[in-house]
Amino acid sequence: MDIRSLRIGDIVTTNGIPACSKKGDWYKIIAIDGKDTFTDKKGVEHIGNVSLESVEDEYAYIGGAWVNYLEPIPITDELLEKFGIRFMLRNNTSRIYMIGICSIQKIVNADYYTFTAEAGRMNIRTSKHIKYLHELQHEMFDLGIELEIKI
Repeated sequence: MDIRSLRIGDIVTTNGIPACSKKGDWYKIIAIDGKDTFTDKKGVEHIGNVSLESVEDEYAYIGGAWVNYLEPIPITDELLEKFGIRFMLRNNTSRIYMIGICSIQKIVNADYYTFTAEAGRMNIRTSKHIKYLHELQHEMFDLGIELEIKI
């Protein structure tokens, strides 16, 4: 992952290399150090370090992880429903979910979801392609809505 695409509060997983982490488990980023660098014995340069805590146990501090050990969590229909995002419409070409002023649309066979937000009379509209949970978190947060993460 690119450190520039991360924010404190993002939910990610790891490749299982950082101590006390397990591939597939969810972790919340609680600190980011973009200046920390390290070159390992194989000559691989690691740029950027984050501090993680477990999403399942908010008091379980995992420790630090190099950014290239992090993996994004893909958005799925099941994930959206798990977060209480309401399913609204399904047809032969797409599925649409709603949360507040936002819609999340999945076109059949596309490898991304389209996130759209509209603010009524002000006619403010934003539309972006997103693939990962942390991207959805960013879009919601930018609108002043915190996505409640439930496992």
